Amino acid sequence: MRRGVVQRLLATVLVFGCAITLILTAVQLYRDYERGIAQIQNRLVDIDRSYRDSLGEALWRLDQPQLKQEREGMLRLADIRAAEVRESPSAGTPMVVAVGERMTEMTAAREVPILYRVQDKVQRIGTPYVEAPLANLYHELARTALAILVSQGANTFLVALFTFYILWRLVTRHLATIARTVNDCDFHGPPREADELDRVVSTFNAMGMRLHRAHLDERQASIEREACRLTASLVMRRFSESHQLAHDSNMRIVQ
Repeated sequence: MRRGVVQRLLATVLVFGCAITLILTAVQLYRDYERGIAQIQNRLVDIDRSYRDSLGEALWRLDQPQLKQEREGMLRLADIRAAEVRESPSAGTPMVVAVGERMTEMTAAREVPILYRVQDKVQRIGTPYVEAPLANLYHELARTALAILVSQGANTFLVALFTFYILWRLVTRHLATIARTVNDCDFHGPPREADELDRVVSTFNAMGMRLHRAHLDERQASIEREACRLTASLVMRRFSESHQLAHDSNMRIVQ
């Protein structure tokens, strides 16, 4: 059975199933990643809308304790790692209020200037910064990938194993039995008791012999019919020639 057809089919099913599993996993992870990024960006937008007015008032008054309190309130929200507000460098050294710890990679951030209306004139007074790490999203994607790979891999393996069993049950074991039977045939040894396979082979051989015999009988009957036809044609021709000769002789005698 080594290097047999069923083994090659099993390997092909496994390889194809693994390839399909990897492709589907990649597609699912990409969709989950896009959805997760969109959710984080929407959360940052909601935070910016919720705190923009209060930040604008506190920044206009240069109320540093109020600004720090607002920033610390953002850190208590889910997935917010750092928050900062920076005064516009219009004059002197700008004021910066920052809480949390910025990260250099794997983050999503939002930074939109704060506009404040003063005497019917809109001016930029500062820029808030909110940062959310993507580590939790990546961990969730890793768990999802592991779950998909384990479940789909087990499913592919079970399907391949079931295919192997069905082919072995319906085809391969019979082919192996035929191969062993032919290999064990010994025409010089004593006859053994016929089994089911021997009876099948004998039945096929007998049917072949009957078909061959029927073909020979039909061929012989066709030859006999053709011979009878030729013989009858020859007799009729000889009879016609004899009749013509007798007629010619009678005509000469009369003359």
